[in-house]
Amino acid sequence: MNLTKIEKKILQHLSTNGAATVQELAEALACSLSGTQNAMRTLRAANLIRPHDLKHVPGFYKRHRTYVANTTDAAVENPLHDRVAALEDAFKNLTETHNKVVLKFSEYAKNISHFGGKTEQLDRWFNDHEVWLTFLDDRIRALEPATADPLYTEIERDITETLGGKYSPELLRATIDNAYAERKK
Repeated sequence: MNLTKIEKKILQHLSTNGAATVQELAEALACSLSGTQNAMRTLRAANLIRPHDLKHVPGFYKRHRTYVANTTDAAVENPLHDRVAALEDAFKNLTETHNKVVLKFSEYAKNISHFGGKTEQLDRWFNDHEVWLTFLDDRIRALEPATADPLYTEIERDITETLGGKYSPELLRATIDNAYAERKK
């Protein structure tokens, strides 16, 4: 699930500081009350936060509901999921930057004369960026799990238990895929 920036901030605030009301979250994150309420509604629907106790807020005659992060959810505790989400965000930002560079390149190419080898230099630079984005896309794809085959799940569990914190997620995924291919033969 892709979370917006305000939703990530709310989850982080609730995880680190504990229970808080919607008004306290809006004040702590410097967001509007309606934006905070919409983000809370989304997080609650995704079962990432849950209601807690009622709390008296000064200036109000009614008590307000506090919310806490739902730590039993696997998405909150899964560092691989967080890493993949961060890589996807980074890849999205790189793709947007790449598209802007392509537009600038085409504008510059119109204005550059063909003397002095400037177009060849820009072509090489453009191709280097294409290769770089392809490399990052391959890294993100390496983190995606294969189909849900029981044999694959068993291999993944065994290797993760054995080598879990010793190697990078990309290397673990490659090792799991190699072991799966070997056993499948």
